[in-house]
Amino acid sequence: MRRFLKIAAAVIAIALAILVIVAFVAGPGMVERSMNRVAGNRAYPVPEAARRLHDTLLVADLHDDLLLWDRDPLARSDRGHTDIPRLIAGRVALQVFGAVTKVPAGQNTTVPFDASGLDQITAALIDAGFTEREIRLIMGENVVRLLGQALPKGGLAP
Repeated sequence: MRRFLKIAAAVIAIALAILVIVAFVAGPGMVERSMNRVAGNRAYPVPEAARRLHDTLLVADLHDDLLLWDRDPLARSDRGHTDIPRLIAGRVALQVFGAVTKVPAGQNTTVPFDASGLDQITAALIDAGFTEREIRLIMGENVVRLLGQALPKGGLAP
């Protein structure tokens, strides 16, 4: 009886391990496919005036969770709201891909300070060995530089 219980416990442990692995490997793609479908492939009619206006705009999307999902951003996809081919077709000039900026206090960081409730991305970057210059670029200077280069010199005001 004791041997049977050990074998049963081992089989259950192996089954649970396989289930966890499958959930982490296949789960994200399954969730994204079920929640982020592209609604059909037919193009909606666009009035010519709207098309002309769109051709003069700099389009910016300031949040995208594409990097959460296991798929190639360079390949056109039938799910999610972005991939590089559709961004180019939509004349998107600036796309910001989301990233986690909050880590639980005391986890994965050795920088000695109490930042209870505050974002700790800077501490995590310091811990990872990024320089002060690299951190400033990551935290927004790249976006400011890009906007300065992309926007008309007089700004957006007419």
